[in-house]
Amino acid sequence: MTGFSREEALASSSTGLRLWVDEADRDHMLAELRAGRAVVAQEHSFRRKTGEVIIGVFSAQTLRLDNEVLVLSSITDITEASRSHTRFKAALSSLNYVIWSSSLCGTKVLDVNAAFERVYGRTTTEFEANPGLWIEAVHPEDRSVAGDSATRLSETGRASAEYRIVRPEGAVRWLADSKAFVCDAQGNRRRMGGVARDITEYKLGETNSKGVSSPAGDAAHELQAEGQILRRHADLLRLFETMTALVGAKGVTAVLDIALICVVLPLATDLVQAAAAFFMEGGALRLGATIGPSQAFLEAQCNSRSGESPCGQAVHTGEVIASSTCTTDGGHIRCQMTPHGCVVIPLVGRQAVLGVLCLNLATDAGSSDLGPWFLRSLGASIGMALENAQLYEQVERLSLVDPVTGLSNRRAYDGVVARVLANATRIGEPFSLLMIDCDHFKEINDRLGHLAGDRVLKEAAGIIAREIREVDLAARFGGDEFIVLLPELNSAQAHVVAQRLWKGLQQVTRVSIGVAQWDNESGQAGQAGLLRRADEALYRAKENGRNRIEVAPMASRAENHPARLKLHNEGE
Repeated sequence: MTGFSREEALASSSTGLRLWVDEADRDHMLAELRAGRAVVAQEHSFRRKTGEVIIGVFSAQTLRLDNEVLVLSSITDITEASRSHTRFKAALSSLNYVIWSSSLCGTKVLDVNAAFERVYGRTTTEFEANPGLWIEAVHPEDRSVAGDSATRLSETGRASAEYRIVRPEGAVRWLADSKAFVCDAQGNRRRMGGVARDITEYKLGETNSKGVSSPAGDAAHELQAEGQILRRHADLLRLFETMTALVGAKGVTAVLDIALICVVLPLATDLVQAAAAFFMEGGALRLGATIGPSQAFLEAQCNSRSGESPCGQAVHTGEVIASSTCTTDGGHIRCQMTPHGCVVIPLVGRQAVLGVLCLNLATDAGSSDLGPWFLRSLGASIGMALENAQLYEQVERLSLVDPVTGLSNRRAYDGVVARVLANATRIGEPFSLLMIDCDHFKEINDRLGHLAGDRVLKEAAGIIAREIREVDLAARFGGDEFIVLLPELNSAQAHVVAQRLWKGLQQVTRVSIGVAQWDNESGQAGQAGLLRRADEALYRAKENGRNRIEVAPMASRAENHPARLKLHNEGE
């Protein structure tokens, strides 16, 4: 990747090879490492041996071996993804209609293109600060139309309407507005998305041509309609050709959500009744996102077997599958779905089909508006986006996983505990923390070597992972310390978990465990206070003979009686 040989790299370092384009970035990285802090997934510019500049994600951490300090570092090349993200933003800005997605209630805009401000004359920040603007911006005579559309959206999950808006300077524009909820595999609504096209010129032309009919006029209207279809296709293709989304969409779910919004909503509601986006996982199709799903539709997707369904055929052949009546689809027959048409678009990556986009059409609906050339190009563009999103998630996972034990690392723990703390504060439920330390671990390294020490850590991590719930989080906190986050458990329940872990870990090594509970009463201490009390309990376990569990009292009592700790000697 860098152009330097293995020998050149071993003879120097990333700093000695002059890889860094910005020396300030390099100096900051060195300062972090000297301070004992890891550098995780930071984006920087690097210079190859040839002088070419690339963009990479850099991670590094220090490792002490006897009297030596080693620096472990990695660089992942994301040059193409970063450039594609820039083109993606540019394409969004150049589209001639508004594409947006938001939180379910519409108060937080998640994705939007520059056309939003050009059409509405206002920024998304203004709408977030005053959600009432969504109605106030509508022409007074058309607010009932917009209101009915909002009601249909709430009831059915999808709605379209044409109405006027009034810009701040008083200009009136016509919009063709289409909105829908994007749902997960269980049918739960995940986000709201929409496409709004400025159709003012079309409306003016429609008004001027009322009452005028002639063969020449009909032909002109037909050509105009075909031209609109082609322009819409060109807009969508330009969007998806640049939608690699490694940096922009940040993950598979976001890519599938945006794909459904951009593909389905510009099409007529009476053409596409429901849509689903799938991705390949473990050799099977997994449902990732849906628009307009019925319970029968969801069951059909879950019950379809590879090869017998149109989706399975598209994966197998890599070709677009189109049918006016899906009456022979086994999964759909078992769920007793009414006859319908369908178009399945394979999402093709560089070397394989990565997923499919399935559009359920009205019975006997034609697909002339969805030409094969357009669908194939669309599938390839979304496939590239999906492939880069998977790469992004892989890099993100690696940056959150401890390489020795396979457990989460400190960075992952910090992110999860912040969410658990926020949720516990909101609903008033407790959660607890276990700090686990391997007793006399240095002696294992000194006597048997660091590889033997790593084996102990791996075996200990495996035992911890097997003994906790799916909602719990186990992480390597550093060195020979582990931390276990236990949502919704008080200290008594956490002590039971600690006993189970203590017993299992005796097969591998002796451990000391500190237990601390968070609740609303001690909430002012927050995350740092909870960690400190768990660490103090662990220290007291060490002080009192090791290989035991100690539970810290609640924060308010601990402040008045810092020496009081409930001791549980599990070694006796």
